[in-house]
Amino acid sequence: MADACSRAQAVTGEPRWSRTALRAAWWFLGENDSDATMYRHHTGSTHDGLTLTGVNSNQGAESTLAGLGALQAVAASRRR
Repeated sequence: MADACSRAQAVTGEPRWSRTALRAAWWFLGENDSDATMYRHHTGSTHDGLTLTGVNSNQGAESTLAGLGALQAVAASRRR
């Protein structure tokens, strides 16, 4: 989501896409239904989902790449 919105902002120049990309990235940083941080800055890993009791303990490659990709998309859009 963050990457798609970042690209839409680059193509259209519309600020709403940048805001939406940022919102998608913030999901990993705790702006989600559980207020749970999905990204672990000390390891660079990302949990892969939320459960009724908090984050899923799985931190596989797919979830880590998704989290890092979202953060990179927002960082790149801010440099433009």
